[in-house]
Amino acid sequence: MEKEKPRVSMKKRHRARLLKKAKKTIKKLELKIAEKRGYTMFLKQMVMEETTVMGTAIQEMEAKLALMKMKNEMVFAKNECMEHFIASMLAIFEVEDALA
Repeated sequence: MEKEKPRVSMKKRHRARLLKKAKKTIKKLELKIAEKRGYTMFLKQMVMEETTVMGTAIQEMEAKLALMKMKNEMVFAKNECMEHFIASMLAIFEVEDALA
């Protein structure tokens, strides 16, 4: 003889259905949270890489600026030497003209 299954009340079936839906919703939310965490970690990594790249670019620009300053100082010193040389040559020509 076959045993009859005990009847489950409508209230219990409804609760079981709600519990099943709640578990599915929780899994979906956990998945969304995990995706967002991964996305934020990805963004954080991108920002860190960006700051590293910008830091390197700033260092390169500072090195170029220092090189340009050094070149400008050398050009300025060269111009001063040229002016001093021209002034001394003019003085020599004036002295020659005065003697002649």
